[in-house]
Amino acid sequence: MKMLDYKDDPETWEKGYNLLYICNDRAIKPLSERKVIPGIYIGVIECDLKDVTAKSEFPLRSVEDVPFLNVYEQEDDEVPFDISDIIADKKARRDK
Repeated sequence: MKMLDYKDDPETWEKGYNLLYICNDRAIKPLSERKVIPGIYIGVIECDLKDVTAKSEFPLRSVEDVPFLNVYEQEDDEVPFDISDIIADKKARRDK
């Protein structure tokens, strides 16, 4: 895990800050409204490709080994490809 410093990568740090507040079901106070950057540890998990394994637990040897879906060939459904629905649900429950 690599710890982020706001001064070095403010965009990634702020993204982690916002996700932390949303996932903890807390109202976000935008950084632009704060007098100082809060003392929160925000990190990014990084690892070598050789350490990444698929569900089968076979080590990947190249990017081509990752089974990417062609989203244009999938049947239509309402499930997003990210966690935006989970975040929206938490925000909706918080704002009630």
